[in-house]
Amino acid sequence: MTVSDGHLHVQFELKNLAYLRFNKQEEYNNIVGPYSLMYLITQGKGRVIAGNQSIELEPGYFSTSYGLQAASYK
Repeated sequence: MTVSDGHLHVQFELKNLAYLRFNKQEEYNNIVGPYSLMYLITQGKGRVIAGNQSIELEPGYFSTSYGLQAASYK
């Protein structure tokens, strides 16, 4: 991790990449997976709920969740 010009720069290597598209009626509850996930929202809105934390997802936002933690997606 480096900081230059007042911006934080993070470099990482992706092992797998998937493009997923959800409709408004889909909900996934208490999903547990072995991998950490990164979300880049391009359209629409959503929410990730992990434990007692709820993260609102909107276009232009980037978020992460950690593996082996139950999460719900709405």
